[in-house]
Amino acid sequence: MKLKSLAFALLVGLVFLAGLSAQEDSYVYESARYRVRSHVSQEHAVEIANHMEALSGLYNGYFHFAADQVSHKLRVQVFQSKVDFDRYLQRLIGETRSEYVYLHYNDTSRSELVGFYREGDVLNRSIAHQGFVQFLRAHVANPPLWMREGFAVYFEEAQVDSSFGAALDKENLNWLETLKDFLFGSRQAAALTPQEVLAIDVESARETIDVFYPESWGVVHYLLNSPIRSHNRILWSSIAALDPTASLEENSQRVLEAAFQWVPEENLLESFLTYFDTLKTYRELVEGGVASYEAGRLSEAEMQFVQAIARQDTSPVPHYYLGLINYDRGNYNLAQFNYETAMEMGANPAITYYALGVNAFADNRYTEAQTFLESTISLDPDTFAEKASIILQRIEY
Repeated sequence: MKLKSLAFALLVGLVFLAGLSAQEDSYVYESARYRVRSHVSQEHAVEIANHMEALSGLYNGYFHFAADQVSHKLRVQVFQSKVDFDRYLQRLIGETRSEYVYLHYNDTSRSELVGFYREGDVLNRSIAHQGFVQFLRAHVANPPLWMREGFAVYFEEAQVDSSFGAALDKENLNWLETLKDFLFGSRQAAALTPQEVLAIDVESARETIDVFYPESWGVVHYLLNSPIRSHNRILWSSIAALDPTASLEENSQRVLEAAFQWVPEENLLESFLTYFDTLKTYRELVEGGVASYEAGRLSEAEMQFVQAIARQDTSPVPHYYLGLINYDRGNYNLAQFNYETAMEMGANPAITYYALGVNAFADNRYTEAQTFLESTISLDPDTFAEKASIILQRIEY
């Protein structure tokens, strides 16, 4: 029995030492505002700290908090694997997450932003989102939830330019289509009223998260981008009204009284709805571009497709139609460029080769035209053999 007890004690000791070793196998770096613990490498800790400093500068470009308002450094911890990350969260909150998570404590010096390492993914949407929540709650313990989550979503597409050490705004319209569905579409009945969004509590926000997220983002996006200056001023007055130590209910009420009462509610709501009615989603831009092209309004179609590409360059459709537009205008080199770009992005090869062949034939590049058209016939003879053969016969003639 003694030998078994001794063996068990040794095993416990080894596990304990292994735990200490795992804890020691981390790298800490402190920047001006952050204390980063990386379980990857020292270089990674520095990289994360620099990213967070850049993001913090972007956040504070909107909020203008005093540099000495927070007396402690904000804590960030990045685990080497999802397994380690899950184990850590299970121990603290009894559940896991798929992305970065901000763990908030009443003593904000203990609060920390926690994530796990993925190669090539130093700065992703969740670290920009949760990093803002950490930043804001370090300065204001209980900001209104629409401000906290609306700005967090607003900043999700922020990009860090490592050469300048600065974070740059990138418009985030990922919630636009969902928001418009609540405002004008099939989900209007589920929409929250403006009063509900502005004064919402934690439990209600959690219960209505599918609508609260897009609507809170919509409030922030509108107040920042509205062409009506008095409506822009609402946001800055809201920020100025925040009390660092007030409760959520108190800060929500302070903001309502200090900022929103100066603009008639019906005027603000009407302008809000008009703004988002005219702000087109990616799908609306593409569909509008196709309709404009088919109606012969080439300049209008081109503008819509260019806006769609700037918004979300993931589909071959805008590029293919820009090829058609430039073919119609006789800009054959530009048409070929757009067709080839569409092909690279997954456009139907047979259709695109046919368009390339017609374009090359019109530009008197007969050898290229023949190659493109023969590729078309080999890929989809049922659809294109007859049409392509007509052009090939003209080349041979």
